[in-house]
Amino acid sequence: MEAKHDVPEETLDPDKAFKVYLQQSKRASLDLSVASRGNLIIWGVAWLVGYGALWVSARQTTAAPEPWAFVVFGVCLAGAFVLSAVLGARSARQVSGPSALAGALFGWAGFLAFGGGMTMTAIICLRYGLSGEATGVLYNAVAALILGILYLTGGALWSDRTMYIVGATMIVLGVIGTVIGVPTGYLAMALIGGGLMIAQYGYETWRRRRVGTPPSPEADHA
Repeated sequence: MEAKHDVPEETLDPDKAFKVYLQQSKRASLDLSVASRGNLIIWGVAWLVGYGALWVSARQTTAAPEPWAFVVFGVCLAGAFVLSAVLGARSARQVSGPSALAGALFGWAGFLAFGGGMTMTAIICLRYGLSGEATGVLYNAVAALILGILYLTGGALWSDRTMYIVGATMIVLGVIGTVIGVPTGYLAMALIGGGLMIAQYGYETWRRRRVGTPPSPEADHA
């Protein structure tokens, strides 16, 4: 019988292993940034169109916005929630582990926070008989506060400066809105809030294209 020769196992090069790890980490970071940038454009457009409709209606009637404006605003928010959920689900499939779980929990946090916050605001307005202008100011402040806290939390969770800046700006806008009232507050939310998120989306898209997508780990073995 022929003697069997042991086949030496392939040794793992520490430098190559670390390089592959860095590439995979950067790829996962870019996958998460897709969700972050996508949420910026989704909510930016929803904020611009929704609050723009409220401002146009209130400005024309010199009173509370008409029902059609609230319908447009509600559709924009609902559409933003659905699109954000779809985007989050797709991004989660590209990332495994704690990052995927964090992204899913963050998405549900937004849904629960907005749903609960708007419901509580409606109950307060009905129970205490707030006037049209007071109702508009309260809804404005609560919406800005919720979105601001969500983006501040997301920015801190993923070390995303863009999300953090947007969140801080929304908090400031909420304070400004309580001072200037409506309908001017609607316009500020539409142009500054929505405009900032759209502008940040453009900047992040430009920055990502400038940096480029990292090569796949398999390319090093080709």
